[in-house]
This record gives sequence, C-alpha cells and structure tokens, in this order.
Amino acid sequence: MTAAEQLDTLERLEVFLARHPGRAMELHQKLSSPSRKRSIPDTVKRFQVRQAKASAKREALQLEKAQKLRELLRKVCQNSFRCRHWAMLPIVTNVYMMCGKYHNHPMSIGF
Repeated sequence: MTAAEQLDTLERLEVFLARHPGRAMELHQKLSSPSRKRSIPDTVKRFQVRQAKASAKREALQLEKAQKLRELLRKVCQNSFRCRHWAMLPIVTNVYMMCGKYHNHPMSIGF
C-alpha cells in the first residue's frame, strides 16, 4: 500500500466512524424508549430470581468447600493415627473453623 492509499483508507475510516450531530440525542431516545422500560413487579421478580440463583451458588460453593475440608481432615487423621488428640487439636480446629462449624466440632468442649 502506498502512502496515498493509506491516507485515503484512513480518511474513509474516519468518515465511517465519525459521529454526526445529534447522535447522542438519538441514542438517548432509543435507550429511553417505553418499550425498553420494565414494570416494577417485573423488575422485582427478576431481582428475586437473580438473588435466589446467587444464594444457591453460594450454598453449593460452601458445601463443596466443606466437603474438600472434610476430605483433608480425613486424610490428616488417617496419616497421623498415632498422634494424640492434643497434637491434632490445632489442625482439627482450623479445619472446622474454615468450614464454619466450630460449634459442632468434637474437641471444642475439651477432651
């Protein structure tokens, strides 16, 4: 491509991408048209559906995390069966606290 062709192509591209006067007003009219607006009950319903979906995802993620931590705890207990309870306490406590189940943890009351 010669320099003249490059300039010509650049000029055509600038014309193509140029914004004409009133473009912002046209976009505003288009985006604020009544056909795009939703009713309040519809908006609330969509919001509730999104919240329920997000809650379900959070619950699934928490269950998956708890399962992984339980599996890790099982492996730790299997590999160190000769350890005494007092040696396992920090590991077990950390795992249960990460699961959010410290109040159900068997060693939280004592030995």
